Amino acid sequence: MRKSAPSLLLTALLLVALVPTGTVAATPSEASEFYYGVEYDWSSVDSDLTNFTGLDIPEMLGEVMGAADDAGFNLVVGQLFTGSSNVYVHHFEDITPRTIQDMNGEDVTVWSRTDEVTLRHGVLFDGVLMADWMEPASFGSNDDTSFDIDAFVGGEQVLTVDISYTEYLDEDYHLVGADMAFSMEVSLSNAIELDALFEGGGEELPIDFDTGISMSYAITESATQWRLGSPSPIYVEMSDNDFTNWYCLEEWEIDEGMQAEVDDSDSDVVVVDHCGTVSGTYTGALDYSFSLTGIPTEDIGLDAGELDIELSDSVTESGTFEDTPTGDKMELSMGDSLTVDLGDGAGLTTSVTSCTNCPPGNPLMFFMMGQVIGGASESFAESVAEDVADELSDSILNIFGGDEAESEDYDEYENQWQCDSGDQWVYEWEINNGYEDCWDGSDEMDMSGSWSAYGENMYMNLDINGEMLSFSDEEATFTCDDGTEIDWSSLRDWSNDCANNEDEDAGHSETDTWTCNDGTTISWNQINDYNADCATAEDEGATAHYTIDGVLMSEDGTPLSQHQGTFCDANGCDQQLDWFHGAMSFDTGIAPPTSYGSHEYCTSGSVTDTSTGDIVMEFSSMCNEQWIGPSIGHAHAHSDAMDIQIEVYVYDWSEEGDATLSVSMVDENGNQVFLDSMAIDGSDNEYYMEEDVSVLEEGEYCLHAELTETGQSEPYDAHSHCFSVEEGQEPSDRIVAVVEAMAESDLGEVLEQFGMNLGDRLSDVAPTEFPYNDGMWAPMWSSEHAAMVGVGAYAMDDDGAYIMAGPATEGYTNDAPAKVSIRYLTGVPASTAAEEAETATSIEDIVDIEDHDLAEITEDLQEAGVDTTDLGLPIDDTDDGDSDGETPPQTAEELAEDAGLLPALSPLSVLAVISLAGVFIGRRNDA
Repeated sequence: MRKSAPSLLLTALLLVALVPTGTVAATPSEASEFYYGVEYDWSSVDSDLTNFTGLDIPEMLGEVMGAADDAGFNLVVGQLFTGSSNVYVHHFEDITPRTIQDMNGEDVTVWSRTDEVTLRHGVLFDGVLMADWMEPASFGSNDDTSFDIDAFVGGEQVLTVDISYTEYLDEDYHLVGADMAFSMEVSLSNAIELDALFEGGGEELPIDFDTGISMSYAITESATQWRLGSPSPIYVEMSDNDFTNWYCLEEWEIDEGMQAEVDDSDSDVVVVDHCGTVSGTYTGALDYSFSLTGIPTEDIGLDAGELDIELSDSVTESGTFEDTPTGDKMELSMGDSLTVDLGDGAGLTTSVTSCTNCPPGNPLMFFMMGQVIGGASESFAESVAEDVADELSDSILNIFGGDEAESEDYDEYENQWQCDSGDQWVYEWEINNGYEDCWDGSDEMDMSGSWSAYGENMYMNLDINGEMLSFSDEEATFTCDDGTEIDWSSLRDWSNDCANNEDEDAGHSETDTWTCNDGTTISWNQINDYNADCATAEDEGATAHYTIDGVLMSEDGTPLSQHQGTFCDANGCDQQLDWFHGAMSFDTGIAPPTSYGSHEYCTSGSVTDTSTGDIVMEFSSMCNEQWIGPSIGHAHAHSDAMDIQIEVYVYDWSEEGDATLSVSMVDENGNQVFLDSMAIDGSDNEYYMEEDVSVLEEGEYCLHAELTETGQSEPYDAHSHCFSVEEGQEPSDRIVAVVEAMAESDLGEVLEQFGMNLGDRLSDVAPTEFPYNDGMWAPMWSSEHAAMVGVGAYAMDDDGAYIMAGPATEGYTNDAPAKVSIRYLTGVPASTAAEEAETATSIEDIVDIEDHDLAEITEDLQEAGVDTTDLGLPIDDTDDGDSDGETPPQTAEELAEDAGLLPALSPLSVLAVISLAGVFIGRRNDA
């Protein structure tokens, strides 16, 4: 059962309680403590909505059932909706100085404030829908046409959340970081039972259908730490300004050296922060089950119970997560000023400002909560995704059978690369693409290799992680005789930069030499001559020098070509740093393969520090394939009873042609039932063969497609696809008889009359004018406390201003003409309720089960003359003293008018009826 829009709306309203409060102005001299909470009983949802719409929902449902009675069929609805949603907040401060470590591991002195949030939400729903209709047999026939449908729906929702959020602030009220202990569990379950009988054409079609689904997801034992890159003045700026934008630096901005700052050059103050890191631990649990029985498979040509489904699994995983928030932003705008009573027992009021676009609470607490839920859920999903997918796949295959149409030569790992973990595959083109596609990050390597063919040569390409190399960010320098240092590029540039011209040829004789790092000497005039005369190119100003080795091998590892090159940050090397874009390529001098098909070669390589001989990075062997010639892109056959549709596609993107496509199909005895061919002549880049073939025998068939290069006898590309052919399943005679009888009956006219009756009955129904002409949603920011201290929802009309939810507020009254039944608690009542809620973890703890009495539905249905014997509902055996059997049963319409049939309305029913009324009201207005 999906939660309806009003349900979501009111649940969102309950989240107003997620509001941290505090009392600080620099380090507080006295710690503050607050309790408050919000409670809602879902049995009030119908009256709350009626207050705002003016529509009598039970009366309108009575009109719906009355319209059915008038049209000639019975429609009865009974349902119960019971639930409770409660959230409580305990805020307290610890102003005792303490020491924590910041993001860099340095000790800092802080004080703290904590918000403990307890949320408990539970809903139960049960409903019965009964409909029956009969068209008596015509004269001379005994075959009535009818349907009798009894449906039962039941559902349960539970949400529990526990948060302990602690902020750490320094003496300047700058945020250093926060810790969060978080746990959450959400569970949903729904069940549908359908007992129906359809009659017609002398046949009966009974249906006894049951389905149920349940799911629960939990994050428990999550402990998370957030430390900013530098203390943030976000709270100070929010207190001083009407408009504050908060922004986390992007990673590239941090890499370029941008610093946290406050930009107040415009009317909107921008707080730019290095938002640091968020890291934590968690335990995640996922449970699910799904069942389906009762589909009349025998009447659609299948075996009894062939579509019965039973799926279930339970997965628990513990792990860690870490994230670097970058690019996140918030806009925080202050609006109207209010004076409120925070309910601390002292009767004191606090001046607050409505934050018009804030979340219902401390924005940074919501920010961190999102990081925790997102980080833990993503990590959990990555850990269990494959196990859950495999379990589901196996279960579904067990139910429906394997994919008999699977290609014989299908390779699910084609064009994929296996991660080091051994349990994950990624596409080959995702290797070294700058993103960790493997969960263990093994697809991003320091060094890797591949080969490619271009023109008349094969090339070996070595990808190198430049960050692993020790090139200096600063240019090499030369020291003049007087100790002055100049850039190496200033040597021999025809400009005297040293006092005695020793940086230029004029300051040297033709016999002067210069000593390399390895002790060898070169002529002075060989410096900066664009040639590396020293072994490590320091004569050209290199700060580091590396030797790159690469080997091209055949598929079996036989070396075919070996190459070596130099890499430095100066002239004279094979690869210069300024022109390095992540890879170094070698022309192997080997002619590329020309025969059609797949060709695989392998590479190995290493990077050595030339000055020390140490290997900096290396890889032993990496292989990749390249395809030459046209290829089979798709070869498949679809069977529709005894008719088979053949589809074979050939792709020739280079329009090379010179190939022939041969397609054949054989039965399980090897008898050929289809044969055709097509010339791939290079005139196009796509070729299609689509044929329809009819066969006479059921059984196993295989489609074979082959490509053969012109002048060759053996195919270089082949695909096979086997599948089963069976006679089409026809519906049973009784289904045909019942459907034909229904089509020939007056049922269509009955339903049309129902629509007309409903329009007439709802013609006088119109919603009242909305009771308010203005409203305000007000997360409350206190500049005095530099914190969110509450939240309020207000409404206004011509006669005054009203509190819909929230603390007592000057200028606003609680005597609203139309109210929402939300209870706002503060102080001791909130504290007591919070303590009781902490131990509530199940639907029985959250909802008063005794209030959800299904016997009420049974009693109301029995009073309407409905036989409830086979519905499985509880019966109230209380003797009401009326046993003479003379009191005629009420009609469904009368029961609804007495509001007896509907102990509580579900929001879904309310929305459906309001929408239905809107249709007819709109039609009347258009007329």
